[in-house]
Amino acid sequence: DGRYYYVIHDLLHELATKVSSYECVSISSSNIRSIHISSYIRHLSIIVDDKDVNDRISFDDYKKDLSALGKRLKVENLRTLMLFGQYHGSFAKTFCDLFRKAKALRTIFLSGASYSMKDILHNFSKTIHLRYLRIEPSHNTGHIDLPSMLFRFYHLEIINIEKCNVPVSIRHITNLVKLRNMPLVLSDIPEVGKLKLLSELRRFEVGKQTNGFELSQLAQLTELGGSLSIYNLEKVQEKGARGKEIRPIHRNHLRELTLEWDVQRSNTDPTREGNVLENLVPHSDLRDLCIRGHGGTSCPTWLGENLLVKNLESLHLADVSWKTFPPLGEFWWVDELRDECKCCISNPNFQKKCLEKKGFQNLKKLVFVKMPKLTKWAGNQTCGFFFHLEVLIIEDCPELKELPFSCSTCSQPAQEGANMTLFPRLREFTVVGCPNLRTMPPIPWTRTPCSIKIEQSGSNFQLRTYSEGMYIPGLHLSIVAADGTDSLFWNKLSFCYLSGLKEFSLFNCPPLPLHMIQMLTSLQHLTITGRSSIVLSPIRGESHVTYEVPVEELCISDSGASGKELTQLLSHLPKLTSLSIADCEKITELGVSNQQSGSQQQHTNEEEEIVAMAEGGLLLLPTQLQELKVYNCRELRIVPNSGSGGGNNEAAGGLQRLRSLRRVIADGCSNLLSSYSGSSSSCFPFPTSLETLELVNVEQVILDLTNLCNLEVLHLGHMEDLTKLSVSRSSKLHTLSIRVLAESICSLLSTSLTTLSFYLSKEVEPIRGEALVLLTSLQELYFISCHKLQFLPAGLHTLASIKQLYISGCPSLQSLPKDCLPRSLQKLEIRLCSMKALPKDGLPSSLQQLLIYGCSKLELLPTFSDGLPTSLGKLKIEDCPAIKSVPKDALPSSLHELCIMSCPEIKSLPEDGLPKSLRVLDVFSYGNSEQLKRQCRRLIGTIPIIFV
Repeated sequence: DGRYYYVIHDLLHELATKVSSYECVSISSSNIRSIHISSYIRHLSIIVDDKDVNDRISFDDYKKDLSALGKRLKVENLRTLMLFGQYHGSFAKTFCDLFRKAKALRTIFLSGASYSMKDILHNFSKTIHLRYLRIEPSHNTGHIDLPSMLFRFYHLEIINIEKCNVPVSIRHITNLVKLRNMPLVLSDIPEVGKLKLLSELRRFEVGKQTNGFELSQLAQLTELGGSLSIYNLEKVQEKGARGKEIRPIHRNHLRELTLEWDVQRSNTDPTREGNVLENLVPHSDLRDLCIRGHGGTSCPTWLGENLLVKNLESLHLADVSWKTFPPLGEFWWVDELRDECKCCISNPNFQKKCLEKKGFQNLKKLVFVKMPKLTKWAGNQTCGFFFHLEVLIIEDCPELKELPFSCSTCSQPAQEGANMTLFPRLREFTVVGCPNLRTMPPIPWTRTPCSIKIEQSGSNFQLRTYSEGMYIPGLHLSIVAADGTDSLFWNKLSFCYLSGLKEFSLFNCPPLPLHMIQMLTSLQHLTITGRSSIVLSPIRGESHVTYEVPVEELCISDSGASGKELTQLLSHLPKLTSLSIADCEKITELGVSNQQSGSQQQHTNEEEEIVAMAEGGLLLLPTQLQELKVYNCRELRIVPNSGSGGGNNEAAGGLQRLRSLRRVIADGCSNLLSSYSGSSSSCFPFPTSLETLELVNVEQVILDLTNLCNLEVLHLGHMEDLTKLSVSRSSKLHTLSIRVLAESICSLLSTSLTTLSFYLSKEVEPIRGEALVLLTSLQELYFISCHKLQFLPAGLHTLASIKQLYISGCPSLQSLPKDCLPRSLQKLEIRLCSMKALPKDGLPSSLQQLLIYGCSKLELLPTFSDGLPTSLGKLKIEDCPAIKSVPKDALPSSLHELCIMSCPEIKSLPEDGLPKSLRVLDVFSYGNSEQLKRQCRRLIGTIPIIFV
């Protein structure tokens, strides 16, 4: 059904194309005029590229070329029709005329459909020879109509509409007696046994209705393969002494089989359910088996003593009440009297048979879920399948204490090469909800683990690994430890197998031994959250500087570590460029050591001296740092450059020594600049290398940034008094976010500032008009959540460089007066404002985009009857319930994109007023009226792209 893909050599592809050219042809806009079309053509594919709907000219040209095909192509001889391209529905009417006589089709494939079938094939009901139908909808499809006569095509063998996401009535599906494949999850087909050639059913529910849903229906499907899930097996009624009449699937070619009993049923009959499962004998080549909710006392013989499905690759057992299990080792369980009993492979004859049959030869995945009485799973000589196992998942087994690899030596550090011999290929391991599990070997067991998840199991930790990290590509390991976990916890990890680890996240873990972290030779991102300390001291007699880890990014949060402890950790990270600190109360000062690294011989002593300097809450930063982020450290302050160090330590200085520092972000650190707030201080808090500075909720009186000649981005949020802000006269500052801006600053930024944002301003006028006009290079202006803003700044219309104006969450702004907007404006975006109308004649003639969101009181759109603005290309209206219509004069002749979303009162568009330039019409939103969508569907074929 088109699910297989092949790769062949270019020369073979050319040869195949040449040989088939008399019967097959593929048409696109690039070859439609030049390609030779033989009179013997039987198989046709047409490709619509995005460039074919780029503009009205390209659209109209391709439409004409497609229409002309009718003179060159004998469509009545076509056997195969394939249409490709997410916008090919835009040519639906053209295709409908072209294929009006195509009645001999056997195969139809529509990729990117967004229309009713009759829009493409007007005489679809007459294609009675159809064998194959496949429809894949476009990404923006809201409506696809399937033909009502679909189930009258008695020759149909394959129907693939699974991606259409539309209701499918299968009332008459059994009429299609030749049907082989319909990849939909259908469970309510009565008398499905009539479809004797069906190759895949996927789902069958026993007794869903009175008649036609007996398990015996499956016995007639002799070609059934692929996957099958049988549900409600508790409703099966045995017939005859042995129940032989309920053996429906033994002769078929299934690869995946699920057998499920309702776990919520009120009562069980272990004997009857055991007989039912015993007679559901699958094909011997079954690969995946899932049994869920079975109430019998033992596994069926075909899965145990007389193992038939020994080629299984996946076995999933859930909510079973068995006391005997498949040959997977020894299982122990708790009976009603809470006595522990061996429940599997206790019979020597059973063991012998399993050994002779070699058990499961190909098992790669094993899943145990919700086995409340299972206490121990032990390996033995019958479980050699462990050497092939790749995925092991165990969930919700509250009594489980031991796994096959659990042993008395598991708590000891593992030696490379001797670790986890039972599972050499294991790549995914999950243990969840097993609180009594005692021990496991050090993790991971191989050098290339893909996924490990351990949660609510054992006594003291949760662990996860991922093949793709959150920040950088590569293996990610995340560990959450319980309170009171000691340093022996680290013996549970085999660090020698983690040399490829890129990201390491620790939550509430005990101090990490230096000799272990040194094994992480590829580690780039380290996150440590919780606990009072961070790393252990080195092994006695060794210098701590011999341990170096290539970490480039370090995040410390919610930690009680002291400045000295964190300084010690940083001394082992010579490549560290980014540091993030959050909620660390004991870190009260930031400084930089006076020590300068010299020769390699001096390096060790210098690092030891730096660590010794960091007393109390003083954190000494490494000189190579490029990015510093601090959050919610309320007592934290930057040590002044004079070198007080907060005490008598003269060896520590301020951030001026970080000559590579490029970015600083601080939020919720109110005292960060307290050392620089006095008028007597003549020092600058940040080095001249700084390019980005973001300060939020930082208290200050004087903020002297005149030394930052390289500063490009400045964000000052929730800072009340900025009247004494000073910036460099040679500033490169191009992006500024602030509450209020003084005129004295504007003159310094007149030639550099391109983006200005006013955020949460409490002032009615966050910037005076005479100050704004000084910003002659300004291109983007934002007013965000300025609740008292009533008028836009005077003089705004005089700025000739402004291209974009963004207004959001300004409820006091009632209107935009005529001539208040700059004439150079290209994009105007208005969100969550209370204005009732836009200026009728006040929008600048240069405007290219008008975007309006969430303006609940806006009733009227501006009209352009006077020819303004003639440059408007995009109009988007979203969540404006008061707008009832789009006037004819509101759509200028330049408009190429119109989008209407969640505007239920707009019932129609002016059909005779839609501009000829319109390329995209989008009314796909569920919040729009059906009348509007219905009208726009009639426009398909007249506008290049329509989303309805």
